[in-house]
Amino acid sequence: MTTAITDDVEVAEVAPRPPSRVPVGERALSLGTMLVMAADLVVLGAIVAAYLAVKQGVADWPPDRVVVGTYIPTVVTVTAALSSFSAQWALYAARRNDPRNVATGLALTTFFGLAMFLAELQALDVDFGVSSHPYGTFYFLLLGYHLAHLVAVLPILGLVAGRALAGHFPPGRVDAIRASGILWHATTVIWYVVVTVLFLLSRHA
Repeated sequence: MTTAITDDVEVAEVAPRPPSRVPVGERALSLGTMLVMAADLVVLGAIVAAYLAVKQGVADWPPDRVVVGTYIPTVVTVTAALSSFSAQWALYAARRNDPRNVATGLALTTFFGLAMFLAELQALDVDFGVSSHPYGTFYFLLLGYHLAHLVAVLPILGLVAGRALAGHFPPGRVDAIRASGILWHATTVIWYVVVTVLFLLSRHA
């Protein structure tokens, strides 16, 4: 602080505050998460490409004896859409420095994710196996691929929700919440691809 005297009046001049620095790692977590999920989606794209290549060479796809209902995939798809809204709600609350609603949004997203997980386990209860035919191989591969993501992402959502409720995220520092949202949105995108490939592009009774 410096002091200047003008017309016999002492005026205090406050030294300019140095610009606040964005801490190292701010947004880096989100960027790293996007890069990892982009690579993950490339792997999914390779699986889908293999699926379509095999499907083109088979006249009857899936085989006539394969009957897979569409009720469970429909329920999972609707639940995935709802979970995207709750994930965005959490990020919106984080930007408004509202940890309670952050935790609520993430907890709701976790609940939706758990419901998806349980429903997909039911979808694995079919009358064919992974080695019964090519469709069965891709069926279990793609559903298992998405289930593996649910197993990995749901604990992260729960952890971030708990940290938000405990006040571990200062105002304006939402990178961990944003990163968890990216993880979840990527997981729902994977499901949309899976349901399109396995059910919308295939004939089912």
